[in-house]
Amino acid sequence: MLYNPLINAVDAKSEYNIDIIGWSDLKDLDTLILAVNHEEHNQIEDQIFRKLKENSIFIDVKSHFNPTDICSNLTY
Repeated sequence: MLYNPLINAVDAKSEYNIDIIGWSDLKDLDTLILAVNHEEHNQIEDQIFRKLKENSIFIDVKSHFNPTDICSNLTY
């Protein structure tokens, strides 16, 4: 699954055969990889961890979050 608010889903599908999903479609995730640091992520910071199951893995490639702010029930 791939979510990116800056990518046009139709273009991604036609050019790269990649399906872009909506933010509301992300739920009960075992792992979430935050690979880019879009300004839009600041607006949904408080919602990001709610997308993950308890004891899930959160990978923050660009160090958007301070490690001390990560929920204790996640592997960071």
